[in-house]
Amino acid sequence: MPAIPARPGVSYDTSALGPGFLAAGVALLLVGGAMAVFIQANLASEPARATGTVVDIVQHSSRYGWSAYPLVQFTTAGGETDQVQSWLPALPGLPGHVGEEVTVAYDPAHPGRAAIDSFAESWIVPLVVAGLGLIALLLGLAVPLFTGPGTKANQAA
Repeated sequence: MPAIPARPGVSYDTSALGPGFLAAGVALLLVGGAMAVFIQANLASEPARATGTVVDIVQHSSRYGWSAYPLVQFTTAGGETDQVQSWLPALPGLPGHVGEEVTVAYDPAHPGRAAIDSFAESWIVPLVVAGLGLIALLLGLAVPLFTGPGTKANQAA
């Protein structure tokens, strides 16, 4: 696709791009950090662990199509049987085949507060959000280098 030529005598104000990307980057980094803290704090400070088994794949529909989420049944140290549904869809490399054994972390005082104890369940979303924040932060630092005074973009005006 050919580049759109700049119109002679027209200058574009890019002064807000750098601070905008910086602000977005910082905000996303903070949100990613807050998500990580929330996910870790949602369980007890010392969660109990149990071996669970994927007993079903629960289908959910949305306007984007169908997704399948593993449902894991586990037995607590007190003998209670409970279930937890993964919030990550069944994807290659993630738990999700009926009969598969997984580790479940749960709050001993509230066994219904449980999660599959895996790196992906705990960290994938905070890492993606923080990664996007880092990219925006780097763009916020780079934009002024390419659009600041004395750059080719500003000398044409």
